[in-house]
Amino acid sequence: MAPADYHIHTSMCRHARGTMAQYVEAALEQGFPHMGFSDHAPTWDQFDPRHRMDMDQFEHYVSSIEALRTEYPGIRIFTGIEADIYQGFEESLSRLLTRFPVDYVIGSVHYAGGYFVFSKDIEPMDTHQQRAIIDRYFSLMKQGLSTGLIDIAGHIDVIKGNFMDDAAYIAQQAADVLQAVSCKTHIKIEYNTSGVRKKPGQAFPSPAVLEAACKLNIPVVTGSDAHSPEQVGMDFSQAHEDLLQAGFVLHRGGDDEMFCYGCGEEQSKIGVL
Repeated sequence: MAPADYHIHTSMCRHARGTMAQYVEAALEQGFPHMGFSDHAPTWDQFDPRHRMDMDQFEHYVSSIEALRTEYPGIRIFTGIEADIYQGFEESLSRLLTRFPVDYVIGSVHYAGGYFVFSKDIEPMDTHQQRAIIDRYFSLMKQGLSTGLIDIAGHIDVIKGNFMDDAAYIAQQAADVLQAVSCKTHIKIEYNTSGVRKKPGQAFPSPAVLEAACKLNIPVVTGSDAHSPEQVGMDFSQAHEDLLQAGFVLHRGGDDEMFCYGCGEEQSKIGVL
C-alpha cells in the first residue's frame, strides 16, 4: 500500500464531514507514517466561496494541525493546501503563503471557462465546445504550474470525468503539461484515487499519463482527496500496484520530506529508499 495520503480535506471547506482528529486516526489505522491536510485554500478575492473556508478561518486551520502533531506524535502531519488555479490566482495565494507556514501547495483547476469539472448534469455539446473546455482547462493548469507557487499538480486529468469519449485527446494535452512540469524540478504530480469511487471510475491520471510522467522523471505523491474519514487511503493498494506497473519505485523521505514514487536517478534528490 502507498504509505502516505497527502490530499485530505476538512469540514472547513463546507462540503466535507468529520473532525480532523478522525482523519488522523483513520490514517493511523492504516499504518501511514505520513499524512497531509490539504483543504481548499481561502482567497482574498472571494473566488468560489461556497467550496472553501473563509480567510479568517485559516489561522485556526494551521493551529489545529499543529495541535494534532502534538496529540498524535506517531504520524508526521503536514500542513498543505489545495489552491485553485484560475485567472489572477497568484496574488491571493502569494499573500497567504507569506503570512502562514504551509508545507506544500496542491494546485488544481476546478473551473475552466465557467465549466465545473465535477459537474453532474451535463448538457449536450459538440466536439468544438468540448475541446474548448478541455483546452481551457489545460491552459490554466500549465499557467498555474509556471508561477513557482505550486508544489504538486492536483488530479491533472480530472477534466476527463465527463469527457471519456475524448480520452486520447485529454491524455495528449496532459502529456504536454507534463513537459512543462519536467522543466520545473520541484514540481510533483499526484496520483489521486478519487476518480475510482466516482466519475470516471479511473484514478487521476490515467495509465498513459502516468507512464509519460515516469519517462520524464516526474515524481508522484498519493492522495485520496478524502472528504470523510473513511475515504482516507481509499484504493491505495491499487494505487501502489498501478505506480509500480508504470515503472515507478517508492522512495522514502525524511521527517520533513514527502514519500514519493519516482523513476530514474533523479529520485536521489528526493530521498533514499
